[in-house]
Amino acid sequence: MAAGASAAKTHSAPPRGRFAAKFLAWWDGREYVEAGSEPEPAATAAAVHAPDDPTPDAAAAPAPSVAETDPDLAWLRAPAPAPAALPPSAPRAALPVPRHATVAQPDGTHVPEDGLGDPRTAALMTVWGEGCFNPHDPRIAIDIAEALDLVVATSRTVAVVGANLPLIAAVAEVTSARLHLMDWRKPCLDRLTDGLGRLSGRCTRQVSDPDRLNPQPPPPGGLAGLVTLEAMTFADYKPGLVQQAWRALRPGARWVLLDWVAEPPNPPGLAAGFASAWVTPQPMGHRSLPRLLTEGGFTVVSDQSAGERIARAAERAFRSLPGRLEDFTRVAKGPEGALALKELAWELSAWKLRLKLLGAGGMDVRLIVATRDPDPSTD
Repeated sequence: MAAGASAAKTHSAPPRGRFAAKFLAWWDGREYVEAGSEPEPAATAAAVHAPDDPTPDAAAAPAPSVAETDPDLAWLRAPAPAPAALPPSAPRAALPVPRHATVAQPDGTHVPEDGLGDPRTAALMTVWGEGCFNPHDPRIAIDIAEALDLVVATSRTVAVVGANLPLIAAVAEVTSARLHLMDWRKPCLDRLTDGLGRLSGRCTRQVSDPDRLNPQPPPPGGLAGLVTLEAMTFADYKPGLVQQAWRALRPGARWVLLDWVAEPPNPPGLAAGFASAWVTPQPMGHRSLPRLLTEGGFTVVSDQSAGERIARAAERAFRSLPGRLEDFTRVAKGPEGALALKELAWELSAWKLRLKLLGAGGMDVRLIVATRDPDPSTD
């Protein structure tokens, strides 16, 4: 039969390094087979060579993959979609992609001058890109920056919580305001600081708490705008966070939120899909989050889904990951490297399940723009 002949022919994928081929085999849910060898009929997942197998490297030609037929993995074989075209008037993310100084090694490779750094952030940036700790979509960054509706020349401060470097650059393009960067993940905040470049003179930073803007919230009315990424997803006491945002923003200022929502609030698979998150997620329902903002003194200007764009951004990152894995394994040495590889596998496993939650409709990512209402005590 033609189908049998197709299944028997050699995989036509270009040769890859062994680690990259093993990643694709794991992602496809199949056994990894060395080039030129045949799989053993009784082989199990336990028989697959481990990534740190001491056997010599060889070009790997993976066996036919379920990614060629599985509709759930169609995006792995589809051409990567180009980012949405931006209008000429759109602000441009001006920050260059940060590159760390490297040192040549005896084997001809180069490793970062300051070593691997924090294993978890190193793993996250291997998956999502330099200065990024989750999927980044350029169009979403532009939409967030424009939604702030800021006066370009202002002496006030804009607070950005939990952001990636490209989003910070996009916000910096639309205003001359000072940027106050907050994050409850101190290693992420440290890596952001390393990559700010020419913007470092405009930025202040502070380690925050998932339930508070920071240990010492901004003075009342001191913020010209507020951007939060996943803050409401992870906050325990969400009304308290809304109250702090209302106090910190001046009347009429915008709060732009990018958050996960779920219906029901605790869908099956939530814990596994967010297993690599820094804290336990507590997403609200699709309609509950805008209602909470309204009750807390905000007028919701827009509420749109960003789930599909986040999924596409994740898919683009995964399709380009195998090549980056080869570079990462050259740097990830010793106990620190082993921990970083575990973090990377943890992140990939969780996002594989999170994308299924997103595709099944049980979860979504909402981009919400809200305006701070005037103080009720004023006329």
